[in-house]
Amino acid sequence: MSAVVHTRPWFTLVRREFWERPGLWMVPAALAAVLVLMGIATALQLAHIDLGDMHFTFNGSGMTVTGSDEAQGTGHIQEPLRLLVMGVGLLLLTVSGIMVCNYLLDSLYAERRDRSILFWRSLPVSDSQAVLAKYSIALLVPLAVYALTVLTTAILLVLVSLTPQVSAQLPPAAFAQYASALAELGATLLLNLLWYAPVYAVLQLASLARRTPTLWVLLVPAGCIIAEKLLLGSAYLAHWLGQRLAPLPLQGVQQPGLWLGVLAAGALLALTVRLRRYSDDS
Repeated sequence: MSAVVHTRPWFTLVRREFWERPGLWMVPAALAAVLVLMGIATALQLAHIDLGDMHFTFNGSGMTVTGSDEAQGTGHIQEPLRLLVMGVGLLLLTVSGIMVCNYLLDSLYAERRDRSILFWRSLPVSDSQAVLAKYSIALLVPLAVYALTVLTTAILLVLVSLTPQVSAQLPPAAFAQYASALAELGATLLLNLLWYAPVYAVLQLASLARRTPTLWVLLVPAGCIIAEKLLLGSAYLAHWLGQRLAPLPLQGVQQPGLWLGVLAAGALLALTVRLRRYSDDS
């Protein structure tokens, strides 16, 4: 009696995307490694500098740096650990977001360009599985980068803690500020994944174009904006696009446009599945 083989098509398809495009995870990982190396170099440099004349005082959510009598001066840094988390997180997420957009624009176009669509259609993989697997990359990469941000900032915080002049002044409230900043970044990321869901769906739909999907994404909205300006003398579409492409703060969770965008993303994905089903390999 032959054994039953259990397959996981979605998992296999997602893993295949990361195999074929290692830059999706290698570039953020390399950037995080550079940040850690810079943190190590800074910690080693501070270890050889006499900071005895500098006094670090944490007051609430801020840090005050006071100089000695010979080097008078006082500086105040608002929420230093929050700045660390948000700075590292926004840098890594911005880089990965650009790569995700480029990936979606090429996701369905590349499989017709190299004719690999013929191979995948010979397997028991539906069009909906293929499209959703590619679309899920846009959600999985930012979540993985968030985990990478947690690891990177934790390492940098440990390096700061190893500096005697600074670690002696770190109160327990500083670590609570760090955890609060991570929670805020995570909640903002999840919210913006929903906010940008229709944008990602539009990019993937444009990848079905026979030639240069990037031009379709740029020229069609630009043409509509110009036509509206010439015919109606208004700029409502440009204003709406600007709002949709801008990140959404946590207070925007109650906006109806958020959930309407999620519904629009579902409709666009259904349209993408249908068009891929009837697209040829040319």
